[in-house]
Amino acid sequence: MTNILKTYNFMDLLKDKNYVPETDHVSNELMHDIEKLFDQLTDIVTDNAADYDFMGLLNDKGYVPALDRWIPVASNDNSVNLQAVS
Repeated sequence: MTNILKTYNFMDLLKDKNYVPETDHVSNELMHDIEKLFDQLTDIVTDNAADYDFMGLLNDKGYVPALDRWIPVASNDNSVNLQAVS
């Protein structure tokens, strides 16, 4: 019985008797649920498409940038110069 008294308040009594002010009426919950569903769907689509760019497309097709294959040579490594001279 105490749980009923804790959850049932004066505004619930007014709602049962149809004395609720116009601002306290619950609006169409179905439309609100549909809007939330579309918001979640658009969030998924924008998250998946936001970071996808032209370089991502090229990587999906198997192309890699030319600098990805470039191996840096240390500035004090003279073996490349020695091979060219000999």
